[in-house]
Amino acid sequence: MSGRPMVSVALAACNGEKYLEAQVRSILPELAGGDELILSVNPSADGTLALARRLAQEDRRITVIPCDEAGVIANFSCALRHCRGEIVFLSDQDDVWLPGKTEAVLKTFSSAAVTAVVHGCVWTDSALNPLPAQPPAPAAHRLTPAGILWKNEARGCCMALRREALALALPLPQGVPMHDSALALAACCIGQVLFIPDQLLLYRRHGDNQSPDSHRGLARMLADRWQLFRAWLLFRRRRGRS
Repeated sequence: MSGRPMVSVALAACNGEKYLEAQVRSILPELAGGDELILSVNPSADGTLALARRLAQEDRRITVIPCDEAGVIANFSCALRHCRGEIVFLSDQDDVWLPGKTEAVLKTFSSAAVTAVVHGCVWTDSALNPLPAQPPAPAAHRLTPAGILWKNEARGCCMALRREALALALPLPQGVPMHDSALALAACCIGQVLFIPDQLLLYRRHGDNQSPDSHRGLARMLADRWQLFRAWLLFRRRRGRS
């Protein structure tokens, strides 16, 4: 596409040596020469950091950021703070991007009203075999503030957002249950979060993923909703001051 914006990919890694290289090597062909892959690495018990640094030596577009603040939200926050691109993609360490992902998402951003894009994916097992039961795609109303507060379906590994939405979201409010739901709410404050059905990712579920498949009890669910509601109010206040 003409006038292609710079793309940043924010990838958070921790104890990810087993899958990280496959993910990075699926991302790099999707990037242009001026794009970047920001790889934030939490302290790990395996060779994740050494692997990340080796990959960075092979490709100048990769920047490795050691992140001492533990936890997936802090790790993603570290990666996102270092992103310079106009469009920022999020990436888990254990999935695989499919060819054409970047182009399909960037085409969707041709509408100025779109501030974040969520795309479809193929749920797989640890060996990337598609699971027999694939969850349904989110309906449009699920990607509004009310829908995200009810049940977040803006899965981070399938999300990209404009720099303006990222600037509104950072720093992420304390207490939010996950980074992706907070980022989607920030994007909603300045435009539309749009779902495209293209399956552009192999979403690997191997039993040790950092992002959970479900909530841990009613009390936790209600607490998470409250924290997200507070985050949404904060983003609206930030928007009003900008």
